[in-house]
Amino acid sequence: MSNTLNPPPKQQHDFKRVAILFAGGPAPAANAVISAAAASFLKAGVEVVGIKNGYSNLIDFCPDSGLHESEQYINLSHKFLSRSRNKQGILIGTARANPGKQIHSPADLQNPEKALPLQKTYHALRSIGVDALISIGGDDTHEFLVLADTGESEVFYDKAVTELTFGDRDIDFDNVEQCQSIMEEFTDKYARTDETHDEVTF
Repeated sequence: MSNTLNPPPKQQHDFKRVAILFAGGPAPAANAVISAAAASFLKAGVEVVGIKNGYSNLIDFCPDSGLHESEQYINLSHKFLSRSRNKQGILIGTARANPGKQIHSPADLQNPEKALPLQKTYHALRSIGVDALISIGGDDTHEFLVLADTGESEVFYDKAVTELTFGDRDIDFDNVEQCQSIMEEFTDKYARTDETHDEVTF
């Protein structure tokens, strides 16, 4: 019988730098999830930065002042993660700031005032060379999924996602390696968009 915790084969991608942030209230095992996500990208040769204090620094972005390492974001290296796994609180901080809070319909995206926080978030991330954002949290991250229905962006997933189950796994959420392996198993199905983007698969 195959081991369901074996990592999936590496996927081809164009990501060079990704950002991770946590938004919303504190949550159990937040650091384990952040560390597992970061470790998965590092393993694939992708640089990872952690955006400090949720979306707050992104929606307040000003091109003249920019984002500065150690102030608004940090480098999530293997060394940093190894020192932070058992840290109390959320290692990159959190906040209730929500750039999609005013977006409730496609028409809202055409409203300059309502769309401004999203535009600032995008330009802030691009200013530091971020190719993709991993947003972890609860209610304050949902608007980005809503945007998939508005046409602003799209979220795809392989139909195999619906067949994944945790089964009888005894998950230790403080075990970064175990969480990383489970995350790789699940997120691999999302990552194969270019390979499986057709009506049969999706």
